[in-house]
Amino acid sequence: MIIVKLCADVLDVELGRSVHDQTGIENDAVVGGAIIDCYVKLQLLEDARKVFQILGEKDNVAMCALLAGFNQIGKSKEGLALYVDFLCEGNKLDPFTSASVVSLCSNLEIELSGTQIHCGVIKLGFKMDSYLGSAFINMYGNFGMISDAYKCFLDVCNKNEICGNAMMNTLIFNSNDLKALELFCGMREVGIAQSSSSISYALRACGNLFMLKEGRSFHSYVIKNPLEDDCRLGVENALLEMYVRCRAIDDAKLIFKRMLIRNEFSWTTIISGCGESGHFVEALGIFCDMLQYSKPSQFTLISVIQACAEIKALDVGKQAQTYIIKVGFEYHPFVGSALINMYAVFKHETLNALHVFLSMKEKDLVSWSVMLTAWVQNGYHEEALKHFAEFQTAHIFQVDESILSSCISAASGLAALDIGKCFHSWVIKVGLEVDLHVASSITDMYCKCGNIKDACKFFNTISDHNLVTWTAMIYGYAYHGLGREAIDLFNKAKEAGLEPDGVTFTGVLAACSHAGLVEEGCEYFRYMRSKYNSEVTINHYACMVDLLGRAAKLEEAEALIKEAPFQSKSLLWKTFLGACSKHENAEMQDRISNILADIELNEPSTYVLLSNIYASQSMWINCIELRNKMVEGSVAKQPGSSWIQLAGG
Repeated sequence: MIIVKLCADVLDVELGRSVHDQTGIENDAVVGGAIIDCYVKLQLLEDARKVFQILGEKDNVAMCALLAGFNQIGKSKEGLALYVDFLCEGNKLDPFTSASVVSLCSNLEIELSGTQIHCGVIKLGFKMDSYLGSAFINMYGNFGMISDAYKCFLDVCNKNEICGNAMMNTLIFNSNDLKALELFCGMREVGIAQSSSSISYALRACGNLFMLKEGRSFHSYVIKNPLEDDCRLGVENALLEMYVRCRAIDDAKLIFKRMLIRNEFSWTTIISGCGESGHFVEALGIFCDMLQYSKPSQFTLISVIQACAEIKALDVGKQAQTYIIKVGFEYHPFVGSALINMYAVFKHETLNALHVFLSMKEKDLVSWSVMLTAWVQNGYHEEALKHFAEFQTAHIFQVDESILSSCISAASGLAALDIGKCFHSWVIKVGLEVDLHVASSITDMYCKCGNIKDACKFFNTISDHNLVTWTAMIYGYAYHGLGREAIDLFNKAKEAGLEPDGVTFTGVLAACSHAGLVEEGCEYFRYMRSKYNSEVTINHYACMVDLLGRAAKLEEAEALIKEAPFQSKSLLWKTFLGACSKHENAEMQDRISNILADIELNEPSTYVLLSNIYASQSMWINCIELRNKMVEGSVAKQPGSSWIQLAGG
């Protein structure tokens, strides 16, 4: 038996089988159990099962060893069936086997079987020790039955850190983090030893609750009570995760820097933490360092791809994709969805997003939704609707709010009111009209399709507005020239306690511009700059230039452009040039034309804008000269497109 155990310890398969062949095990349950345990540790479960089946006397020790093997490889259903046969042969339940079976039920999420075993344990009068109690606590925790798990914890005699940790883990797993911290403190008060696992669970709870001060207290405890080397990594990872969750990225970096040993979790946590804090370049730098010491997981690569998308580092993103293919993660649904998202940031890379989508062997609901969003956000509305039609033929997933919202946006982009109404009906049918994201898309669709009346009617049916729904309706009023209505709605949103953001202000300023409300627009712009200066974008300045330009306040508009804090102001100059042309200010028009020609020499839209202005004023010589420059510079105008919807025959 000692030799058999040594075979398992050194993971020597051939030696284990050789010992097995020379050992008569049919009538020796002890040796047979040892060989079963050896095969389980060597991950030869089928050999272990065969040994168990030929045993003359099958005891609970051999059964426990075999069940542990089924549990390890995730074949819980087969293990449970084997145990039922074991009981049918007349064998009796015992505490150790019960704990193993409870673990199988937990993995299978078979609530009834688990509770039946619990009843059997109570009926037979087994002592609820820490080992058996922890198994039941974990099982009930997986089922979400917190009160039952806690009752098991209370029933454990001679409680120790093992059952305490099981209960803390169960509470945290079910989002009862504060209760977990209370349990930690209670365990300390009654003298139960605080293991490294207990500290790790407490730190995780602090991170989930964003309790930075309390997390730092635990950090101080760790410093004052040095851990054994074999426990250090787990606690340091927990500290790292806690600081990342609490957005204390500098503290997280310090922990990471001082770690003597790092695993994949350590690297992934700091990379994702840097990304979540906006330090995207640093996140990519840490990833490059990681490649020298550790192999990244799919979760690490998702964080890297997201960082590339945020800083629009397309070349780095493509290199990351090459690495993903090299290590074999290209078929992972989450990784594929992240790549699609990254390519969607760049309009000219939408086909690459499609290529990633088509290459995915397993497409989940997220990947379908992300690809649909990629089509929509880059203006490929017809392709988006075709994509949805393909999704419908898959018959695998139910349509969710994200997919319907994207389809409604596609109908908006095509100004296809009938299609939009069909999706609106679909929303009502599946009961998603209460989803505010979907509701804002429906409001926006009716507005963009020119049906402001139905937009108002639907908007008024929304019972609980948020900033997105308010903003969608404000934009609708703006682009229908209903400036007063937009301003009134904006004021109502503020009265309702909603804080406007930069997008909302863009809608209000556009409404003022389209309705000629100069004083109101200037007032809102001043208010925004004084209270939300960090959110002021070039689009807000463009709205103001348009507002002043429409009101023939050209000098004020030009002064505003000159003071605008942006490196590139071509959008503002183009907006201003349109105003100069409208008011036939030839002197300003020529001057701004020269500015635009200098800063956007090879931009087709600039040439087209100037050419159209010259043509509208019968300045044919200037128009011809400009078009000749386009030919000489190989500047090509992008072809326009239009579509019509035919009635069905």
